[in-house]
Amino acid sequence: MIRTSASTQGQSPGDQGFTLVELMAAIAVLAILAVLLAQVAVLTSQATTATSRRLDATGQARVVFDRIASDLAARPRRPDLGMNFSITSGTNSSLQFYSQVDGYSGTRQLATVGYMITTSNTNASGYPQLDRGATGLNYPTSSTSINGATFPQFLQIPSSSSPFNTLPASGDYDVLSGEVFQLGCCYLLNTGALSTTSSYSSTYTYSDVAGLVVAVAVLDSQGRQLITPSQLTQIATDLNSAPSSSTADPITSWYAAINTPGSFPNIPAAVVQNIRVYERTFYVP
Repeated sequence: MIRTSASTQGQSPGDQGFTLVELMAAIAVLAILAVLLAQVAVLTSQATTATSRRLDATGQARVVFDRIASDLAARPRRPDLGMNFSITSGTNSSLQFYSQVDGYSGTRQLATVGYMITTSNTNASGYPQLDRGATGLNYPTSSTSINGATFPQFLQIPSSSSPFNTLPASGDYDVLSGEVFQLGCCYLLNTGALSTTSSYSSTYTYSDVAGLVVAVAVLDSQGRQLITPSQLTQIATDLNSAPSSSTADPITSWYAAINTPGSFPNIPAAVVQNIRVYERTFYVP
């Protein structure tokens, strides 16, 4: 008598394993899922990187704006003083004013404070960066009379013929932001108008100025690795040369340049896309 094993009773030949077609279908499904998961991982990584770079750039701008706000808050309140900014072509944009802060040199707690885009003072890489300088002023040797009041003339008095042009000494600068490569400024007048004049005159006294508008352009270290120092210098020059008017703040013309194809010839699109610009208005009481 032939006996049948209990483990095989009731089974059909097709119930004993997967067919080749079924295995291939399962592998194909797993492959599709793996590809989809890889794409999700790549997109998540890209989004995380972009967010991190944006936060880093925002942090750089915040450091600059907070330091300017601190220096402006400490400026002396005198009718014979003024504020001036100067913007020249290329990477020589600068902002200067008097502030009651310690300078790196000098004999009193009153200094000429300067913010300047440079490639030389404290820079070994050659890329444009933002430096801050503060040179303390010496005690006065003369005095001046304004509206019947006498003031020690230890500061230069701005006028239409002699605008404020005192810069901190070159040795009194240090790096404020290694990723900021351009600086822009303009006055916000009490009338609400913006003034981009680079010379200080009796028309623009503190009584006429409601605030100072400051803009910075940032390119992080990853973006700088894709271009040379001379290319970043050219970007700064092109931003500074962007069409603007006396009624526009710096960031408006910068945005227009960044969003206009061909504004930065021979510069990789990935670099232009990662240029971030920020602006803050500092109200001057």
